[in-house]
Amino acid sequence: MEAKVQNYDVDIEQRSEEWLALRKSKIGASDAAIIMGISPWKTQLQLWEEKTGRKEQAPPSYMMLQGIAQEEHIRQLYELQHETFVVPKVVVSEELPWAMASLDGITPDNIIVEFKLANKEVFSEAKKGNVVPYYFAQIQHQLACVPSAKIAHFFIMRNGGETCLVEVERDEKYIAQLMALEKEFYEEYMLKDCPPPFSEKDYVTNDTSEALSAALEWQIAKQRLDDAKTKEEAARKALLEHTDDGNTMIGNVKCTKSYSTTVSYKQACVDNDIDVEKYTKQTFCWKLKAV
Repeated sequence: MEAKVQNYDVDIEQRSEEWLALRKSKIGASDAAIIMGISPWKTQLQLWEEKTGRKEQAPPSYMMLQGIAQEEHIRQLYELQHETFVVPKVVVSEELPWAMASLDGITPDNIIVEFKLANKEVFSEAKKGNVVPYYFAQIQHQLACVPSAKIAHFFIMRNGGETCLVEVERDEKYIAQLMALEKEFYEEYMLKDCPPPFSEKDYVTNDTSEALSAALEWQIAKQRLDDAKTKEEAARKALLEHTDDGNTMIGNVKCTKSYSTTVSYKQACVDNDIDVEKYTKQTFCWKLKAV
């Protein structure tokens, strides 16, 4: 018996050129968490740059590639454990023309199934019956694209073969909020070719010759500093081997044993019922990292 998804099916093979083009023109389930601002991997601005062709989509991570490679195996485990079969589907919502979903599978009973090769955090939450927020958004988007589906199965596997299933019910209130944000992103940013606001995770690009020269000088200096620190730590370790565990004078270097005491101010506040937030202030600093 074929899975029933009414007339939302699109006859496109997932990961084909046609599928990639369709995903670029619409909002998919994997975009949901990004648009909600809860994705750990991508911002709205980065998604907009990809949708509008300003930037190529980032290549899949190692974990994503592993998940793709294991997907058929995970599917077989699900079918075996639940005595059913699932059919992958690409669906486009008739009610929400900007919304599409690439379903890992849907059962003959109209249960959407999402397969994942899960990391420790995702698996730990699933064992408690929870779906991490960014995957919950993905699943609710899928349910929104298939109105006849009332539940979804979040079926995940860890490296080693242990599996876990979380049943996710359709959340109409959540879907309404999500669809409103997606509609805004599609109409205000994609259709109007207007970038969304910057977030704290977005970066302005400065490619002026002066800026690039300063960046290169910093990287060279940082590398020299790191090399010197590594050499100093090695020399320090070698030097301390000659102290016989006591204060020692070696040439003009004093090797002195010192002791320090630490205080757990956080625990002290807890023990004395002190509201630490009252005494907390935010400070600003720059962090530099070569990528």
